Amino acid sequence: MEDGRKGALALTVRLFPDLIALYRSAYSGAPYFELFTEEEVKHLLVELMGKREIALYVAITKDGEIAGFTWGYGLSPDEEIARQLEGLEELPEELRSAIKGSRAAYIAELAVDSRFRNRGIGTKLVSDIVEDFRRRGFTHVVVRTNVGNIPAKRIYEKLGFVQIPGSAHPVEHERILSGLRVDLRVFFYKEIDIA
Repeated sequence: MEDGRKGALALTVRLFPDLIALYRSAYSGAPYFELFTEEEVKHLLVELMGKREIALYVAITKDGEIAGFTWGYGLSPDEEIARQLEGLEELPEELRSAIKGSRAAYIAELAVDSRFRNRGIGTKLVSDIVEDFRRRGFTHVVVRTNVGNIPAKRIYEKLGFVQIPGSAHPVEHERILSGLRVDLRVFFYKEIDIA
């Protein structure tokens, strides 16, 4: 996996400024209203490079602009997201088993530039990253989104993701406009056929 990490790092470094700008722009609007500094986004990207089985997909226009991106990684049972999932009463048993056995992947981010939305880019990015995880032998993919993020929820449902019952939970952020705020997030998952 070391070679994949180097390739992702090289791509990320070359596209760093545009990737950072899109990340900051995508999450500053509804329903998130989060303000990230360049340093915070750089830190997230560097943190991603240290994860297990990383995947980073970037949609680039013919003019070389970043239209969207998604990234994710193999979920380790000791990570915060895995612990949150484990605490869910209605977590499907097969997903619980996949998390414990490090066979679940997590899509951490999905963003599409507002100028390029409603063109299937988000759907293609998610479809591609799920296929990547399938090829690597993961049996399940998990994603978390804001309850008000209807476009993302539609993408996940269209691609066969199912909302985990009872997974709505508050997330507190200091970066949100007008001070500290709490928003509600939900988990979706998809079982993938690795045959």
